[in-house]
Amino acid sequence: MPAHSIVDLIEESGVVAIIRRSAPFDAAGIAQALVAGGVRALEITLNSHEALTSIKMLQHLAIDGLVVGAGTVRTPADARAALEAGARFLVAPNFDRATVDVAREAGVPMLPGVASPSEAVAAWQAGCELLKFFPAAALGAQYLKLMRDPLDDIKFMVTGGVDAHNLQEFIRAGAVAVGAGSSLVGKGDEPADLITERARALIRAIDEARHV
Repeated sequence: MPAHSIVDLIEESGVVAIIRRSAPFDAAGIAQALVAGGVRALEITLNSHEALTSIKMLQHLAIDGLVVGAGTVRTPADARAALEAGARFLVAPNFDRATVDVAREAGVPMLPGVASPSEAVAAWQAGCELLKFFPAAALGAQYLKLMRDPLDDIKFMVTGGVDAHNLQEFIRAGAVAVGAGSSLVGKGDEPADLITERARALIRAIDEARHV
């Protein structure tokens, strides 16, 4: 799938699920539960337990309808390791031009974290089609709205403390997608049907926010 198609998929579905776990976790079980709830994109952060192994395993499983990426990709070395494991998109808490260049050369989308207009424009000029507005809850929806007023041609995914209860204000401020971690997949072992129901509820909330 081309890079722009993955960005389109994230924008269309409106959510990227995020796994960040320091302890072992059932990547396949979580992924299948998310897909059952309508989630199409899953990010496994590189500071998770055996993250690269989990990414490789999910790529081999080739779960229908799911695109798997890597998060917390802060350096070119991180990017190369994630790409070798099979990550289809990369996400970072920061913007680093050298890391973005590795992703672009591989034809894989990079979603860098930005928290200011200067960072946003620099990332956009580096070829990033979708930016991660982070940490969203701390910065606030009004901050995003004001930043987007002169940058209305740049697309943002909001991440960091965003869930079904507060996402409407961010969608209304112009966000095209939400990155959801523990509020969606939990912090430990949880029943698959609970994750599926959370996924459905989040997608419903996004759809409702888009039509307010």
